[in-house]
Amino acid sequence: GLALEPMLREARREVIIVSPYFVPGKEITRELVAAVASGKRVRVLTNSLVANDVAAVHGGYSRYRRKLVKGGVELWELKPAGSQNSSLFGSSGASLHTKAFAADGESLFVGSYNLDPRSTWLNCEQGVRVDDPVLAEQIEKLFVLHTDRKHAWRLSLEGGQLRWSDGDQTYKNDPLATRWQRFQAWITRVLHLDAQL
Repeated sequence: GLALEPMLREARREVIIVSPYFVPGKEITRELVAAVASGKRVRVLTNSLVANDVAAVHGGYSRYRRKLVKGGVELWELKPAGSQNSSLFGSSGASLHTKAFAADGESLFVGSYNLDPRSTWLNCEQGVRVDDPVLAEQIEKLFVLHTDRKHAWRLSLEGGQLRWSDGDQTYKNDPLATRWQRFQAWITRVLHLDAQL
């Protein structure tokens, strides 16, 4: 998150993060929770396990979910496309593809950057920062649209355990995921393979 950390620190009121492969690691997790503690609103949208085309990435991300939610970060996971043929944030597939970071409804970072170790250290993926309230507002509107009950599950904690809810139905595990997907994510999480992603 080298490119995004300054924006996170500079934000006065709120930040929005949209990232298909969201593996924040300890440092970014700490920064996001600290931002909430300082009075900022932090909202994140990423792929659910069932919508993620790389279960191993999801396993890396899943180790940080509880800390993020406990720390006040508002976290949503995108549902698989299902009846929605296309997503404003992606292709006709089930996954989220756009990577964007907006701060205070004023500035915006968009690019091929994923918030994961590979993008930060290996891929050197590119993005552009734009200070444009109109574009930042568009990301905000798209975020609100894609985190509604039809498109995403909101994560919460109940008795210290993660829950996924769309307002109609609540799940105790990654919703709609197969045993194989859960196993792949679990083995990545247990063996800390996200550092190799």
